[in-house]
Amino acid sequence: MSDCEHGNTEVRKESRMAFGHEFQWETSVCKDCDAVLWDTDTKLKYNAWLAEIFKKDRDQFLIQFGLPAGAVSCLEAISIHFPSVDESSLMRALVAVYLAVVPQDPKVAKAIESICTTQEFLRINSGSRSPKKLRFKPRAYLALHGLSELFDVPLSKLSEDIVLRMLALAVENDPELKKIWEEIFASRLEAALNAA
Repeated sequence: MSDCEHGNTEVRKESRMAFGHEFQWETSVCKDCDAVLWDTDTKLKYNAWLAEIFKKDRDQFLIQFGLPAGAVSCLEAISIHFPSVDESSLMRALVAVYLAVVPQDPKVAKAIESICTTQEFLRINSGSRSPKKLRFKPRAYLALHGLSELFDVPLSKLSEDIVLRMLALAVENDPELKKIWEEIFASRLEAALNAA
């Protein structure tokens, strides 16, 4: 029933669990395919509910991982272009831009995966690890959590891998990968950091 147009609906009470809390709302549900239909009002209420959880327990959205010395050096080199941005904000922005682009574009996803065999990636992924902590807003955390479950990878490993791939892409010399960074990611990273 993937072609269902959801013309036969009824109002039901629904619920969704997130971060150990339950969000409940009334909404239209398709009687034919059982799809729960979200409207703008429901999305606004859900986002407000997530914001309240974030206010009460910000540490629930904290991800800790280790970043190799090569990546820390690369991060410092990139941060020169963003003098008023701290290290955590830069890493969060790298993750946010990755989440906005890579899952939606198979060609870019393939290119990002290919970077793991380059000399730049190997250089960045070397040296002793420094502990890093990133606190995400609920929507970004949920997106990371979804990918973590999809690929069966711990959140800490996924976050580290994304940061490593994005750093390697930022300094990669391969013409095709450099073009992807410049045309797709660089302006989005700058916009994300300006908005932060």
